[in-house]
Amino acid sequence: MTLLHRLIGWVPSRATGRAASARLVLLLAAGIAVRIALVPITRGQDFDVWDLASTATLQGSDIYTHHPAYPGGPYAYFPLFLYLELPLQFLAAHTGISFTVLGKVPILAGDVACALVLAAELRDRTASNRAVLLGTSLFFLNPLVLYNGAFYGRFDTVALALLLFSVRLLRKRKRSAGLWYGLAVAAKTFPAFVLPGIVRYARGRRIWIALTSMTVLLVLSAPYLPSWRAMLSDIVVYDAVKVPGGLSWQTLLLGTTSIEALRLISHVLLAVYLIGTVLLACVLDLDLYILATLVLFLVCTNVLLEQYLLWPMPWLVLVLFTAPRIRAATIAFFVAATVVGMVANPHIQPWGRSPALIDAGFAIMSVIYLVTLVVHARRRQRAGAIRAHLVSEPTRAIQRSG
Repeated sequence: MTLLHRLIGWVPSRATGRAASARLVLLLAAGIAVRIALVPITRGQDFDVWDLASTATLQGSDIYTHHPAYPGGPYAYFPLFLYLELPLQFLAAHTGISFTVLGKVPILAGDVACALVLAAELRDRTASNRAVLLGTSLFFLNPLVLYNGAFYGRFDTVALALLLFSVRLLRKRKRSAGLWYGLAVAAKTFPAFVLPGIVRYARGRRIWIALTSMTVLLVLSAPYLPSWRAMLSDIVVYDAVKVPGGLSWQTLLLGTTSIEALRLISHVLLAVYLIGTVLLACVLDLDLYILATLVLFLVCTNVLLEQYLLWPMPWLVLVLFTAPRIRAATIAFFVAATVVGMVANPHIQPWGRSPALIDAGFAIMSVIYLVTLVVHARRRQRAGAIRAHLVSEPTRAIQRSG
């Protein structure tokens, strides 16, 4: 953190809006340059799925009912990102430009969009040019973000950008928030995890947001509605029947009991998670809720891939600058998520894909940070109640004396 402060220490604390914007542009340009260098180097197995799915779709095949020869699992999402890839696949086929390059363009756009929305949120909440640059750089220049998108070819930041923007619109009480939230869920399903918090915060607009989001999903899925069972099977059932894998602490149970028992444990934890998302919505504000819900998922999921560690990062940055009392814990968790993702991924794994000590240690750290968020929220609520009481008490005294 101190190093990053020094790196952007040349930003005057009272810099004009134009000067601060110029420095933000330089930051974005540097991040884009790094991404351009990383894009053509390689691609991961997930990107092969985008390639095969978009190729099959251009050939008129329904990818949910007729799976191409995927190297791993199916295309397990609603078709929004597939639609983004189709014109790029067409261009690759007719221009000779590698799809490894063209297919990553929406991913890079997602990275940039995330950075821009995050910068806008930091500017609104802190009114500090340094906070905007430091917070944006923590995400945009994060090595795990660079690896996951520009290098490997996953599109998590597309969904993150849409979710960030929908929450921003929700705060401003814009009716279009439901549209963008629906697009976020259509990109990747993890934004659906925070639905209870979105519904609770959207007082007076809950039905509108629900209807708008559902309409977006139905419209985007319209070409595949005749095969809706196959589509939902790929989106929901495929992940539900997996055995523990990746960085999940549940991998420590492999070999100790039967596969059926492990699946039962994962289903119980899924139920705990769903209940937890509702309970957390009752005690946390929207920022802390989204962060806590995504951290809870890291604890409960039976398959924890390094890409999942990206999901809470924008809200970690926001909490870093808006909740100074838990800043040390937030920094520690942010660093841990980055390091863990960078030492246990498909390309870099000096201790294996599922190192036991890292799996267990990160799970413990996630639980500790989750408790920290809840305790912090409760203390803040009590402090707010005390302040409200102190403000209202003189007024009541005057009314009684009158």
